[in-house]
Amino acid sequence: MKSFFILLLGLFLLSACDTTSLLETIYFTRAKFEFTDKEQTNKFIYLCKKSETEEKTKQRAILADKYFQEGMAKIVKEFVDNYMLVSDDSEEKDSKENGELDGEQNNVKGKEAEVKIDMADVAAKKLTKDSAILAEQLEAKFQCVMIDSVELK
Repeated sequence: MKSFFILLLGLFLLSACDTTSLLETIYFTRAKFEFTDKEQTNKFIYLCKKSETEEKTKQRAILADKYFQEGMAKIVKEFVDNYMLVSDDSEEKDSKENGELDGEQNNVKGKEAEVKIDMADVAAKKLTKDSAILAEQLEAKFQCVMIDSVELK
């Protein structure tokens, strides 16, 4: 599950990798903060609007990071719980046990594959939408933008 989260988060942030310096230019008046996840496997970089003091800005950035990481964990959990496609192990087993599939069975298997592709498309769109909403909430609640994530070795 942890590596799956990292993969999804990486995909979510892939576009940000190319735009990090652009965002730093756009938000040049903001303070930059870096935090790692609980497992110390990822670093998240934020730009946060400055408060009256550096300490207030830092505390808001800490809350923003916690909010972001918890939000992404919920998004990934929902994705896994509702959209993960069932492994094809059972299909392979059926084919081996029952020999070659006849034409009608092949047709059914083809339609099942189409449904799985449609489900994957719906899941990807939902994941993108929920991630965008989380980013908007991060800015609205904490005046912070998460601009990059780096996998730590």
